[in-house]
Amino acid sequence: MELSETQYHADGPEEMRPVGEVAFVEGLATESASGKYGHTQVAAAIIGYADLKLGERVAPVLDAMQAASSDSR
Repeated sequence: MELSETQYHADGPEEMRPVGEVAFVEGLATESASGKYGHTQVAAAIIGYADLKLGERVAPVLDAMQAASSDSR
């Protein structure tokens, strides 16, 4: 399976780049929820990619993804 890497951060640590995708989708969901584009609600959830082979080093990646999500607020 090929990852799309849509809106991944272009720089920074490789393992943190997928956080950009979560932040991007969060932005789409926030705009949609504002009603700016009508009653349609999009992106109720996202499952971001994190390399679990990082072991304990995956924790900061997961923390950053949670911080980029509205569920953390």
